[in-house]
Amino acid sequence: MTTAEFLARAEAQYGQYFELSHEVVYCGHLFPMLAQYQKIETHYLMGIAGTAARQGICGEKCFFDVCDMLDMQSAEQYIQLFHQIHDNAVPSDDPMHELTFVSFVICAEKTEKSARRKLQRLQDYRTYANGWSGLRICIFDLSDETYYCNSMGKAVRECLTRDHVPEGRKKFLGIR
Repeated sequence: MTTAEFLARAEAQYGQYFELSHEVVYCGHLFPMLAQYQKIETHYLMGIAGTAARQGICGEKCFFDVCDMLDMQSAEQYIQLFHQIHDNAVPSDDPMHELTFVSFVICAEKTEKSARRKLQRLQDYRTYANGWSGLRICIFDLSDETYYCNSMGKAVRECLTRDHVPEGRKKFLGIR
């Protein structure tokens, strides 16, 4: 599999649920693809739509990037970029904000084990006066066609490998 094939497969998986943009520059970095959604949900008090009902904004921004080699130096650069984008992508001052996921999918030709582990252990949960946000990281190693992700990135892996069978069910059935 090549990086172009991976991005085409990711576009097919995310395309029906997310708004896709290509060749996006965000915080000075060029991303081949950005998938995002934002929706406004109404929350009711005990199921009753009255004066206590309120609306909240939920969303996700998923940045896709490709690289030749994911080593410790590039992992450190990615970590700085992740934090910078996490600071800018979350509408923390919006009173309607409830939750935002900031996701990153890195497709690498080859990865170093130490760099993978550093990114897998990276967690960035933030709470605000009006909600919270979380950082999701998923790495796809083209050399062995394996996904590596942090604790919240498992949902991204599920989206990328979706074939309408939930991940837990795949494990139970021996598919994965």
